[in-house]
Amino acid sequence: MFLNVNRVVPALTNPKVQEHIDFMFPTQKAEVVKQVRSATNDEKRVSILLKNLELEFRKIIGDKLITCAFKFMENGAKKTSHLIIHFTKHPKGFKLVKQVFYDYDNIGAVLNADGTFTFDAKKAYPTGIIDFSMDDNHINLAEDLSKKYAGKQLSAAILIDMHQANSKYAPTHYVKALRLLHDQGRLQATFTDSDKVQHKVSILPSTTCILKFPN
Repeated sequence: MFLNVNRVVPALTNPKVQEHIDFMFPTQKAEVVKQVRSATNDEKRVSILLKNLELEFRKIIGDKLITCAFKFMENGAKKTSHLIIHFTKHPKGFKLVKQVFYDYDNIGAVLNADGTFTFDAKKAYPTGIIDFSMDDNHINLAEDLSKKYAGKQLSAAILIDMHQANSKYAPTHYVKALRLLHDQGRLQATFTDSDKVQHKVSILPSTTCILKFPN
């Protein structure tokens, strides 16, 4: 779903477009209008839209619904102008879209809080160069994985598939986090196919990369 936030928010109380608003929020419209009116800033209004759209879809599709959003920042202000919201019922779809959003995120918002994948064209001024490396989420993720999987052994592929299904982190975040733990001596990794393949990196997101976390 693609939303123009600058149009949707005013439209909530515009009688000329209530048919469209009723379609977007068939059961939550009154609550959305109430919450948006009381919101103290633009980003809180965006969060209200995201939360209630998810509720509407969840009522139709069920609890298996998974959502992930991507923000575009306003060129002339520090606020969200547009949103892309991805809805899926399968963890694989969730995993794929997070990687796409990660590849175009140039903000690096903290995903284990209220952060959302974001693109801000203003970051390219004045050089015209867009830096997509502004992301330290793998550091927080590394700590989470170290605690959650302490004393366990499993493949990198299985770990990523299990953990990402309930997190905002993209596959690249996991690879970077696991390599960080390995470089810090907090994770052992062996390849079951090392007799056939010479690996040039410490961690790969594969079933042949076996991870062993210390207690």
